Amino acid sequence: MQVDLREMTELHAIWLFHWTKGYSLVNDVVVQVPNDPKFEDDSVCTLFNNDRDGSSGLGEGDDVPYMDSHRGWVIDAKQVPTRFLRCYSAGSEISNGNLYVEIEAWGREPEGS
Repeated sequence: MQVDLREMTELHAIWLFHWTKGYSLVNDVVVQVPNDPKFEDDSVCTLFNNDRDGSSGLGEGDDVPYMDSHRGWVIDAKQVPTRFLRCYSAGSEISNGNLYVEIEAWGREPEGS
């Protein structure tokens, strides 16, 4: 899923919510931000990657797998400036679908803008 924030934003946190029945292990979650909307330049920054075997094609990740619930999962966005973000996943214990319910991006206008 790709999100256009409509303007450059200094991201502080990304809060992901997947549809679950109680708790569910979400597979291969990768969150990336670029400066280029096509994600083609070298400015792509990976903020979270729990794909331990690299099966997503986005590299092997070191972040911990997590059980998603109605509370969602918060990712530290490290105050990176961006306009776009992409969230990838590979299904869960309950479905092969990527059942995003909501993505919240928390940030502010970069200083000096």
